[in-house]
Amino acid sequence: MKNKKKILFLGTRIETLNLLNISFDVTKIITIKNSHIEKSNYDCIIINKKNKEIIFKKLINCKEQILISAGFPYYIPINLINKFKLALNCHPGKLPKYKGYYSIDDAIKNNEIYIYSTIHYLNQKFDSGKKIFETKINRKKLSENELKKTLFSVIEPFALFQALQKIKMI
Repeated sequence: MKNKKKILFLGTRIETLNLLNISFDVTKIITIKNSHIEKSNYDCIIINKKNKEIIFKKLINCKEQILISAGFPYYIPINLINKFKLALNCHPGKLPKYKGYYSIDDAIKNNEIYIYSTIHYLNQKFDSGKKIFETKINRKKLSENELKKTLFSVIEPFALFQALQKIKMI
């Protein structure tokens, strides 16, 4: 069997992590306290405001070639991003219109019909890297909880899979 590429996963979205584990070797997982990932059987490191700088410094020496961020609440330093052959972010919003943590809430407040999942390269600016793949879901017949569950459990993993295929990683 071919050697699987090693991934550093930063985030909270367990469905995206589960998808990555099919085709890759996710060797390091950084998440926040009380996330679904922490509550699962995954071996993970818990990050918070107090320890994030220490964890980021330690990650500079990690052996993984790929960084995937999905639901990660902190800015990732550019020196860490640049260390990887590939660094991607899974963002639940249409970029560049809806950047940041509250992209879904902002789109709903603006009465958008579609909510997007965008996969983009990480760079020094928050949610500003070149888009690789974008897909959308019609939110009109879904409650907010149904929308978020569908977006994170189905749409985002699908978008990431499509992006990885597009850049020939799988």
